[in-house]
Amino acid sequence: MSRSRATPWRPTREQIAAAAGATVLDVMAPDLRVLFVGINPGLYSGAVRYHFARPGNRFWKALALSGFTDRVLSPFEERDLLERGIGITNLGTDDRVKDAGGPVVKPAYPKEGTVGFIDSEQIVKASKNKAVFEKFINTTEQAPWIAKNFLDKGRPLFNEKAYKILVNTGHKERADRFFYNDPERPLKMVLKGPSGNAQAYIDAFNEVFSS
Repeated sequence: MSRSRATPWRPTREQIAAAAGATVLDVMAPDLRVLFVGINPGLYSGAVRYHFARPGNRFWKALALSGFTDRVLSPFEERDLLERGIGITNLGTDDRVKDAGGPVVKPAYPKEGTVGFIDSEQIVKASKNKAVFEKFINTTEQAPWIAKNFLDKGRPLFNEKAYKILVNTGHKERADRFFYNDPERPLKMVLKGPSGNAQAYIDAFNEVFSS
């Protein structure tokens, strides 16, 4: 039963436009089973101050379909994730708050460490839910869009269906260079960041992936 749901509301266009650089507070507690780590909240999420809040975002539906939750939660129920041992955070929140002149934020990272980084897809090393993670990713992502975005902008997000599309359209060699054929390999890579220089990694990300 939900115990912490805020009243859902929709921001105006002006509020969304003004949300650039906004910070959304972590959903965090000790002894989490799973910690989802994003990069930056979108403008809609920044405007309402809740994670993955844009209408149509598949995160909450994917949580339910992959078995992390027993129903589709609203973004405004995000604190209820803690009862299920699930948390949400964003890389670089401490830097963004500092740059905006706010108070010092001490980020919390899982003591077990994190492994794997493909556009912020991460798994806690000691998690008992690693088997569910791949199902979650394949549920939340949209294969045709992933394949097209990879070809257009070189942005690799692992997804089984997207890989099949790339293979069937003659792009297997290119996809394999980004480990689409060996997803376990990037999941063994160790995430070191974020950099102490927030602007440096933002500039590097934008230069590599563009938009």
